[in-house]
Amino acid sequence: MFNFFKQKGTGALLDTRHPSDQAKDYKFEELVASSSPVNWVEKTEWRKFPISDQNGSGSCVAQTGAKLLGISQYLKSGEFVPFSATDIYRRRANKTGAGMAGTDALDIIKSGV
Repeated sequence: MFNFFKQKGTGALLDTRHPSDQAKDYKFEELVASSSPVNWVEKTEWRKFPISDQNGSGSCVAQTGAKLLGISQYLKSGEFVPFSATDIYRRRANKTGAGMAGTDALDIIKSGV
């Protein structure tokens, strides 16, 4: 088994929240009642957003959170706002280590960036 806490460059960290906090997460069955048939249509136009480069900083999850905020703003106003990942990454729970858990990023984003 891989040791994701020590191996550099493995992406998002494992969820180390207390089991009682993990139990509060939504289950797939709670979100989806049933699947719907899909009508596949070839897409010809694609929206494009700026690409961020973490440059080995370990901030990929924070970069993703910042991009999600920018896309959310685009969907609301039609304008992409390039949010900084720095604020999100500086407020992570494992501040002395590299990387961060996805749930940590979402909690930070909810409180405002």
